[in-house]
Amino acid sequence: MLHVDIIAIGSIREVFYQQACQEYLKRNSKYYRIRIIEVKEESLPPDPSPKQIMDGIDKETQRLQEQVKANTFLVGLSPKGSKLDSLGFAKLLDQISLKGFSHCTFAVGGSFGLNDDFLQRCHQHLSFSELTFPHQLFRVILLEQLFRSAKINHRETYHK
Repeated sequence: MLHVDIIAIGSIREVFYQQACQEYLKRNSKYYRIRIIEVKEESLPPDPSPKQIMDGIDKETQRLQEQVKANTFLVGLSPKGSKLDSLGFAKLLDQISLKGFSHCTFAVGGSFGLNDDFLQRCHQHLSFSELTFPHQLFRVILLEQLFRSAKINHRETYHK
């Protein structure tokens, strides 16, 4: 069973997002051991300067990096990443184990993303869409796609 860490900047405040995450964590428990780690989001002024944004990204990314375990397949989620459909995402998850990893970590940045140094250390960069999602909703989407991938890889009905 693949161990999956989702390390995310910020916490989920809305109850409906929390409930959706709990539902997908329950569904995924048959296929993965998922641990969600939330790290503090940096407080920025209402209209931050580019330097303030970069400093904030660096601080958030450092806190995120401190939570990454050794010997994990590290996936950075970024608008700059490659795009996969659900079948491709399922194949990636299947191949992680074949590459000798028993652990996979998904790094979810805050409002301004992850810094380039961190992304260069990742084994894979993924973008889920050209669209912009609130990072709280994105966590639900990631959990749903993990479930969909498990169903695909186990040849069970769910994916159409």
